[in-house]
Amino acid sequence: MKRILLVGPPGSGKGTQAEKVCKYLNIPHISTGGMLRDAVSSGSDLGKKVEGILAKGELVSDDLITSIVGERLGSGECAKGFLLDGFPRTKAQAEALDKILKSYPLTHIIELVVPHDDIVRRLLERAKVQGRVDDTLDVIENRLKVYEAQSKIVVDHYSGERLHKIDGSKTIDEVGEAIRRVLM
Repeated sequence: MKRILLVGPPGSGKGTQAEKVCKYLNIPHISTGGMLRDAVSSGSDLGKKVEGILAKGELVSDDLITSIVGERLGSGECAKGFLLDGFPRTKAQAEALDKILKSYPLTHIIELVVPHDDIVRRLLERAKVQGRVDDTLDVIENRLKVYEAQSKIVVDHYSGERLHKIDGSKTIDEVGEAIRRVLM
């Protein structure tokens, strides 16, 4: 059973690689970004709460996002493994996740490492193609600052033998193959 945490800055390819890994392993992809964007699109109460936060490139509160993820991890669909993408993003979230997963901890932590300029280029291209309002240059720079200030601490929290750094600047297939080797 694989319980995977995929980390990396916005635009590092987490979503692309997560889809491939989840299909390959037949496990659910738990993307907090996707869940939150879906909530905004649906106009739900949760969506209304987080819409302004996402538009600025800021993080949703630790309590709210931890509750959302904890509920999903507790569902039967995650009993045979899962891949987390976009959570945890802060030390408090990592500590809360450790409590949630106390009896079945993460088996792999994979960090996608991509140079800053490549990330900015990717996110601007994605904004053009997908029309995402959270991918303007100002928001991108803010998201990267937030990632460096808070989320990098998560990588340090999980450092050790389970942490595998992958060069995310390579082609999609090369990155995917590197991840598959780690998971074998």
